[in-house]
Amino acid sequence: MLLRLFLSALLALAALPATALDIIGHLDTPGEPFPNRLFLKMTGEIVEGDVEKLNEGLTHYDDVTLRELVVYLDSPGGSLVEGLELAKILQSRSEIVRTHVGETNTTARCASACVFLFAAGDLRYLADTGRIGVHQFYTSNNELSGADGLSIGQSLSSDIISFLESQGVSSALFEAMAYTPAESMTWVDLSQLESWRLVTGDVLDQSMEYVNINGELWLKLEHRSIYGDNMIALSCNQRHEIVGVANLDQPPKVAAGDFYVVIDGVSVIPAVIRNTSNEEHRTKVAFKLKAYQARLLASAGSFGARVMDSIGDGFWGFEYSVNDKKLQEMINGCGGGNAVQPGLRTEPGIDLYGADLYRDGIRNVTLQTCVQACKDERRCVGVSYVEAKKWCWPKSSTRGRRRASGITSVVKP
Repeated sequence: MLLRLFLSALLALAALPATALDIIGHLDTPGEPFPNRLFLKMTGEIVEGDVEKLNEGLTHYDDVTLRELVVYLDSPGGSLVEGLELAKILQSRSEIVRTHVGETNTTARCASACVFLFAAGDLRYLADTGRIGVHQFYTSNNELSGADGLSIGQSLSSDIISFLESQGVSSALFEAMAYTPAESMTWVDLSQLESWRLVTGDVLDQSMEYVNINGELWLKLEHRSIYGDNMIALSCNQRHEIVGVANLDQPPKVAAGDFYVVIDGVSVIPAVIRNTSNEEHRTKVAFKLKAYQARLLASAGSFGARVMDSIGDGFWGFEYSVNDKKLQEMINGCGGGNAVQPGLRTEPGIDLYGADLYRDGIRNVTLQTCVQACKDERRCVGVSYVEAKKWCWPKSSTRGRRRASGITSVVKP
């Protein structure tokens, strides 16, 4: 259905007067130790010949070692084919490519085919003064036969989907294009663009998942950005305290100072801190949160870790934008809460014997955390929980059943 909708819109945007894309470059060479950056400002309509213009302009900097290519966009769109080719040029660059729409006190829009240039960035930013719009594409060429149009439309659709996937952008963006008539424009709000991963900010990728480490359940937060690859793992100990391990990307030629956890942008010192190792370019720290810090974290919108350098002039670390309920559920479960989420069938006094997913189960967790671990495991259909030992046994089958006191089983619907 989605492909058919798009095929109805084929080749290019509305045939507006072609003024061509204006491309202005500025080379920033601050000197060591700071990297060279090339700034490009691309404004106006995208028309045939702009690919040649961009390629020719970039050749002027072939002899310069660049770390970043920073592109500011302000375009209503234009030729779909030309826009895709421009996007692929930016995508193929070896430098870190940052794309921006909008600047401080300067409004800008990036609509239709311009969106592909924006998506070509490794890191993509939308300012308060910027707007991103999408709609269907269509051809003004009345000489195309139905068969020719269908063939070209299929090829372009495939090319667009492949390009967006390669940039980590959700196919929901393509769907939004297909469902907006060509004569209209959908201006997409920032939260939606972020959920589609079209707008990334400094973050390349982040994930949150439960992992089983030596029979214990840990919640692992991974964060990959322009500043490096960072990780925090959290767990609940036998005293119902939140403990964690941070593994941070450390800049070269600096010494580590004080360690902080960051909750909603506020740096706080944990109850216990222990440096586990300082390998080359990595800082590893074990810590335990104070009770009030754990309560704050349960409702936090962001969480991370920070290490000051030894003289206090700078820091390294990360802050994870929390958009997943796992963190809240794990912390609330660690406090002793054993409430099971609605929609699941609870069977007190029943043991689902056999069909264990993990040889040693998961030790020292609450029933709530046990159930959450099952929900996050595709193969899991239920759990048996040994209450006295706080021992969780995720199951791949619920066929084996027997009565057993002190055991509660929970089955997925």
